[in-house]
Amino acid sequence: WAISSCSIITNGEVFKECRSLVDYKSYYDECLSAACSCETGGDCACLCTIVESFAVACNKQGSCPKWRSNYFCRQFIAFFEEICINFNLILNFLKKLA
Repeated sequence: WAISSCSIITNGEVFKECRSLVDYKSYYDECLSAACSCETGGDCACLCTIVESFAVACNKQGSCPKWRSNYFCRQFIAFFEEICINFNLILNFLKKLA
């Protein structure tokens, strides 16, 4: 379960752009550790926290992955995406001023 869930960081389209911008190995290792610490499989908050940390690091590099879904870490989907959109708008505005 841990390897399958954490593979969102290392494989697939969701974080494809981000993997070239952020060193993902430590996030993946932390995700595995967090997932293995969960008492049961499923939508585990400790795993989601690590994936969210990786998504925030991606966001800081200008990548805005939409990684939450109704099946994976579903809480606060709209909230995170709104933060991501607003962050990128502000970042783009500041780049134009520079």
